[in-house]
Amino acid sequence: MPKVMCRFGCSVRFLEGETFWAVKEATKLQSELQLLEKQSALSDKHAEYVNEAVQLFEENSLPDMFQRCRRPQPSCVKKTRISGLKELQKFDKTK
Repeated sequence: MPKVMCRFGCSVRFLEGETFWAVKEATKLQSELQLLEKQSALSDKHAEYVNEAVQLFEENSLPDMFQRCRRPQPSCVKKTRISGLKELQKFDKTK
């Protein structure tokens, strides 16, 4: 009868050890899963930004975008004209 008890006791200890390692592994996998979920959420957000940029690019033709960049702003033109007139007036006074 003692051999049966030893086998049973050894089996219980073995299963307790296996349970411990299974719980430890499950905890590790849960942490990895949470990390992957965060990375996925970031990737989705980045994809949204890229899609938005592509949509804006498709809505506006490239030549139009360059034309808008090349156009001087009205406030800059006005300041340039005023400063140019002042320079002409100074030049006329020195003659």
